[in-house]
Amino acid sequence: MVNRLLLIILLFCSMSMASGFFLDEEMQAEPKQEKARWSYGVGTGFSFLFNQFDFSLYATLQYRLESRFALGAIIASDVLESRYELGPRFYWFFNPDVFFVVGASGVLFEKINGSVLSPRITLGYGKDFLPWSQAHFLLRTVVSISYLVGDHLESNSNALGITKTNQVVVHGELSILFF
Repeated sequence: MVNRLLLIILLFCSMSMASGFFLDEEMQAEPKQEKARWSYGVGTGFSFLFNQFDFSLYATLQYRLESRFALGAIIASDVLESRYELGPRFYWFFNPDVFFVVGASGVLFEKINGSVLSPRITLGYGKDFLPWSQAHFLLRTVVSISYLVGDHLESNSNALGITKTNQVVVHGELSILFF
């Protein structure tokens, strides 16, 4: 348990240190004003679960309510496992390109005794990047932690027949959004 917690803390610290490179004032592009309130995109994500990383594919849709708030929806599929996620997200932009995200979704996954649909709560922090000043798309990075309410995810049995369970998952996402 202590090793997992230490690994999660080191993961957050390393992501925080690496993201500082992109925050230099000389390299930061001025955010472009969006022409439309709607944006959509696709992305990929990595989750830390059962002492291993899982790979996911995302599709996202976002509606900008005003300069500081946005509503979104996400559909995700774990490529390596049979897990699917669908749900809304709420974005609060405290800078033009830095935000907190709160989401509630349903996760459909396989358990040993069949398929289960369980609710998931997600909290995260993200940043939008314009690759150049006249780009018609942006790159989005999000680091989040989610909690599966009620049920738990189960790993496949190992050689000793032991099955691990988990309700907390750490996510990292990289998306491209068009507007």
